[in-house]
Amino acid sequence: MFNMENQPEYPAINFQPKDLRRYFINHLNKIYCAKNHLIQNFPKVLLHATFSDLKEVIKNSINDLRNQLTRMREIYEILDVNYVPGSCRMFEGLIDELFIAAEEESANPELRDMSIIYYLQNLESLEMASFHALQMAAIKFNNNDINELLKDNFEDAKTERAMLRLITAKYLTSS
Repeated sequence: MFNMENQPEYPAINFQPKDLRRYFINHLNKIYCAKNHLIQNFPKVLLHATFSDLKEVIKNSINDLRNQLTRMREIYEILDVNYVPGSCRMFEGLIDELFIAAEEESANPELRDMSIIYYLQNLESLEMASFHALQMAAIKFNNNDINELLKDNFEDAKTERAMLRLITAKYLTSS
């Protein structure tokens, strides 16, 4: 078990403000790219889903994604920068895998929906981790607005992951 008391002292790390800002914006761009990719693909995911609960979560997710993108645009405005399109291959790969799994299970709607849930939970976990990492970096900006916007996006991802977990439990424990 990890115990902070027995760990050696580490020297303080002093990030240069411009380097931390570059890091933050670069990773904000990645998650913004991922959100755009998700919003473009969620209507297709919705077409593959059969569970009514899952369809409802996906529909709500589309609205949440729009809200999250709006919040992220506010962060760009606060920082006086523009989104720079780039790579979000990790997220794109999970979405591609979602469609591959849905096609592989096309004859079995229950397993197809469980596969969709599996990949959506993974996506939400990645989003949570991404927003949390950005929140930690944003502390150095001393800007409560940025922190609140990131916190709201983190909470959205956390709520959606919890909903997906409930749907999984419901369908795996029903007779």
